[in-house]
Amino acid sequence: MARRPATKTVDFRLTAVERGIRSLQASDAAIIRSMRDGFSQMESRFAHMESRFDQIYNHVDGFMKLHETLDIEFRVIKEQVRRLEERIEHLETTGRN
Repeated sequence: MARRPATKTVDFRLTAVERGIRSLQASDAAIIRSMRDGFSQMESRFAHMESRFDQIYNHVDGFMKLHETLDIEFRVIKEQVRRLEERIEHLETTGRN
């Protein structure tokens, strides 16, 4: 007769453990959903940042191309001025004689 209450206690404890496991499973599922949502938001932010970096790279590339073009044009103008100065010197020397 003494064993009957012990069985109820074991059953009661097992039921409590089962409830605890179900509670942990539900808690784990909520944590996993939260983590997935967080990862999804991070992926969205990374995609946005990648898009912004692409825009910045394009602007920098455009600026560098403009700089190279201006450098070439400056060299051309510099050469033209040099030739004009040589021509003027030649005209001045021949005009004096």
